[in-house]
Amino acid sequence: MLAAGLVDEISHLTVPVADGGMGVSSFFDIPGDPPAKAAATLRLKSHKLLPGGVIWARYRVIAKHTR
Repeated sequence: MLAAGLVDEISHLTVPVADGGMGVSSFFDIPGDPPAKAAATLRLKSHKLLPGGVIWARYRVIAKHTR
């Protein structure tokens, strides 16, 4: 969806833990070889520190890259 230009904002929570698991998927994983370029450029809109050291960052998608 990001590479197709269907996303205009990403809201991301960073929780202060590390799992270290191999083969654990993430939100941005794609099958196959890594792309030559990123799907999009992001610009930070806001950030906020939440209880427990959680960081909430909001990003605006500013440019879709073509491959």
